[in-house]
Amino acid sequence: MKAVGRAVVALVVLACLAPALAMLYDSLRGEEGFSLDAYSNVLREERQWTLLLRSVAVSSVATLLALVWGVAVGWTVARLRGAAGATLETLSVLPLLLPSIVVVMGWIFFLGQNGVMTNLLKSAFGLRQAPINIYSPLGAAFVMSLSYFPCVSILAAQGFRSIDPGTDRAACLAAGPWRRAWHIWRPLLTPYLASGGMLVFLLSFSDFGVPSALMVNVYPIEVFTEFSAYFDVKRAIATAVPPVVLVAAIFVARQALLRARPYETLGSSARPVHGNVPRPVMGIALLAIALSTLLPVAFLAVTAGGDYAESLRTAGDQLLTSLRVSLLGMIFLVAGGLLFAAAYRGLGRAARHVAEALVIVPLIVPGTAVGLGILFYVTREVWPVSSLYPGPGIVAYAAAARYMAFPALILAAALAAVRRNLLQAAAVSGAGPVRTGLRIVGPLIWPGLGAAATISFLFCLGELSASVLVNPPGTMTLPVRIASLLHFGKDSIVASLCLILTIFTALVLVLGMLLVNRPLRVRLQDADRTA
Repeated sequence: MKAVGRAVVALVVLACLAPALAMLYDSLRGEEGFSLDAYSNVLREERQWTLLLRSVAVSSVATLLALVWGVAVGWTVARLRGAAGATLETLSVLPLLLPSIVVVMGWIFFLGQNGVMTNLLKSAFGLRQAPINIYSPLGAAFVMSLSYFPCVSILAAQGFRSIDPGTDRAACLAAGPWRRAWHIWRPLLTPYLASGGMLVFLLSFSDFGVPSALMVNVYPIEVFTEFSAYFDVKRAIATAVPPVVLVAAIFVARQALLRARPYETLGSSARPVHGNVPRPVMGIALLAIALSTLLPVAFLAVTAGGDYAESLRTAGDQLLTSLRVSLLGMIFLVAGGLLFAAAYRGLGRAARHVAEALVIVPLIVPGTAVGLGILFYVTREVWPVSSLYPGPGIVAYAAAARYMAFPALILAAALAAVRRNLLQAAAVSGAGPVRTGLRIVGPLIWPGLGAAATISFLFCLGELSASVLVNPPGTMTLPVRIASLLHFGKDSIVASLCLILTIFTALVLVLGMLLVNRPLRVRLQDADRTA
């Protein structure tokens, strides 16, 4: 069984890594065989190192800001209860699921060259230029931190909930808040914050929409420019490899750092402490939610006016294409995640660590590089990738190849929570694998399955960096359409399209939450009737 599990995991990982492997192979293939000419040319240029350092700096600043927002939101969510805590937790997740192009467009209409706040400040103080320059690396880092801080807040909330409340109360008797935070919270929260920070760094490093909208030249944009402007595929691929190596080294360092770290404490079973959130922490949490969601959406609505009908006429086909692509991508991701999770359960400890690392690798690769790898298979008519072109399937595959880590790890955790004695009892009773899966495993992992499907759909809905390269003629998605209208389209139409994308994201999120929670209520009601 372990051999079968390794083969299934290898198949899923290979499907996700195929674009990156094709990109690497094509870059090393010269006219006379193996060649490193493209890499040597790129590495000798000062421009490439400057862009690499700029990307690292922007991603690092975004990560530090996201840690500030995320810790405050996670602490607040973990301590609040009832409707207030549930509402805050839902709002705190929304920025991650919103396409980053939507968030950055809200800020452009707020603080851009002709933004609402910029025009007010110009008229109030008689300024000729915008007092705040959002079109800068610091502005890009700020916006990306607001888009990706939920990666930190979700894990930070789980970390605060795992702290033994008895230990925390005992520390209150002898230590102040700063000493308690350093000696108790810091060691226990380090794994969660390091994992969240690494995700923010990866997503920021590979982000294409925010830097392109703010006209900040970073490495993913350079890869796209080398291909689309100069039509130099080998140079574009060689340009994409150094950041992959850099981020892979960061991932390995993170794994070594957390090897001996505890993930939970053992102590009393008392309930976590609720309600004692300091006002500064609460203020930072509310500010993060306002800046990341409420303020951009509000200024999108102000800029949009009433041009929704014209916007749908302009990009209605692209909206339908995005929905088809998202549905196909969700099917690819959930199916691949289920295969990965089922095989992952039977692996040994060392094999699990390898599988986790490999399934995360596609997040390291810039989306533009993934698009180049897929084009390698399409242009050479390599089956089965070439069979998806032209059509929405090729764009769905690009999104699935990038984001397989999320459904795979979510479903692996859901399956790990299913007790083996239930499966053994079903086998003794004569139930086959299909019946066991439908009657026992399915209901138990339904919350994880619903969460994986919802996240997969929303990530596919907002995917931009790979789609901008692999979109076949007549199959343009809505984020790509918004990006194409960014500098030349009418502001009201661009804002309307961003709001339409936001509305669909919110509707899918609410529907996903209802689907995830409904089976739990049914099981509780059935239990009450049985009792």
